[in-house]
Amino acid sequence: MSERNCPFYGRSMQTALAVKPALFVLFDSRGNQCALVTDAHSPCLLEIEGRPVEWRECPRVEAIRP
Repeated sequence: MSERNCPFYGRSMQTALAVKPALFVLFDSRGNQCALVTDAHSPCLLEIEGRPVEWRECPRVEAIRP
C-alpha cells in the first residue's frame, strides 16, 4: 500500500454549524472517500487519476484554500 499524504483521505466530514464557532469532525470511512466532498460519497480524485495521494497537489484542497 502506498503512503497517502492527505488528512481528508478515507474520511467523512460532519459539521455542526449551529455551534459557534462551527465544529467540523472527520470520521474514518474505512475506504478512499474524500472528506471535502460533503454532499455525496466521493472517492479520492488523485487516486482515481492514478496519481499519488498528496494534499498539496489536490484540486479539491486548492478550491478551499483561502
